[in-house]
Amino acid sequence: MNKVTFLPVNNGDTIILSLNNYNILIDGGFTNTYKVLVNHLSKNQIKTINLAILTHSDRDHIGGIISLIRDSKFGIENIWFNSYDKLSQLFNNGTKDTSKDIAIGNESDEVSFARAKKLSRLLDEQEREYEAIYREKFLDSMCTIGEIEFTFLSPTEETLYNLYEDWYIEDEKKSRQESSGIIQDVQTIENYANNVGKCKPDDSLQNGSSIAFILKYKEKKFLFLGDAHIDVIVNSLKSLGFNSTNNRLSVDFVKLSHHGSSSNICQNFLDIVDTKKYIISTNGKSHNHPDMETLCILIVDAKAKNKEIELIFNYPIHTYVDEKNILKKRSNQNYYGYSLIFASDITEGITIEF
Repeated sequence: MNKVTFLPVNNGDTIILSLNNYNILIDGGFTNTYKVLVNHLSKNQIKTINLAILTHSDRDHIGGIISLIRDSKFGIENIWFNSYDKLSQLFNNGTKDTSKDIAIGNESDEVSFARAKKLSRLLDEQEREYEAIYREKFLDSMCTIGEIEFTFLSPTEETLYNLYEDWYIEDEKKSRQESSGIIQDVQTIENYANNVGKCKPDDSLQNGSSIAFILKYKEKKFLFLGDAHIDVIVNSLKSLGFNSTNNRLSVDFVKLSHHGSSSNICQNFLDIVDTKKYIISTNGKSHNHPDMETLCILIVDAKAKNKEIELIFNYPIHTYVDEKNILKKRSNQNYYGYSLIFASDITEGITIEF
């Protein structure tokens, strides 16, 4: 059985794909949610992760990976991770620049470069090879492993260079509390959707460095966006020949960028990408994600295109804030043609089988 599970790791990401016994882990959530990953691996008798993809160094994405690497019950065969050490080698002709070779910041910071450094040191201590990933590294942005095809949309080499140059600065910027994209006193789905264009676009280099990709397995296609910048995704799709008129990208689902943030969605993206399933990975307890603006633009766009969509959440219904219960109203769901699908409990997340 082939399946993908979006595990409940608070406001972080931990995603497990099992494709004909080839197991892919996308991010590891927080350190304190590692037990969720362990329980899932043990329950499904998974002892080996064939590929671990660490999209970027936010602590809600890499915290649990350190625990996994140290856990002798599980093995990891291949790792993709754009660590500072890898960026240093990439932009210094293979030589590691030691001028920033220190653990800066605090491991509890939102962006934990200290934790990222700890992870890269652990990989070096265990003599584990791992690989930096960016679009320009691959011909046509594509990498093939058996029957699995990855088409990379983010990051670009330029973004990684900017992150490398501003490593200290970015740590200081992202440590500050992110402001919510929610706009108060808006009472209709249309008004929320219209306000997406007024929300400040994501300018975090760290989020912009996210590994984002199309994964194709046999006849199935999925879009995993990490926390990537939506304009980078749109530009990458256009460079691959996709457009809004006669060559839209059709995928079985989209894992929304940045936990459904209104700073990481736009109409241009929705016009190029065609899907009926949107995945939201968060418990809704941080930064007000998912933003109402994001969910509402998905709903309004689907109605305009005369299609029904599913908004799929990896936590139960009671964990999410629904402004004035707009989205939960059955009349709105019937009129706009959308459905809300929630995990059945707070420990298992949500699984899609195919």
